[in-house]
Amino acid sequence: MVQEGVDYAGLVNRVHRPDIYREVAQEMSIDAPQDNMKKEKLFDGVEFDPARPEEYARAFAVHSMV
Repeated sequence: MVQEGVDYAGLVNRVHRPDIYREVAQEMSIDAPQDNMKKEKLFDGVEFDPARPEEYARAFAVHSMV
């Protein structure tokens, strides 16, 4: 069960690492977007907005968050 007071922004900042992506893209001579916080549809088909991570967590049909 997810406890109250989850630091969703903190979790996003540890997982969503565009700096690493840009570093690797530069090494491979690939242009990388400069926007860090764009919305994306992830592998699960749910839209993820890094500015609103709690909405993503609540979008799943099965969860323990009320």
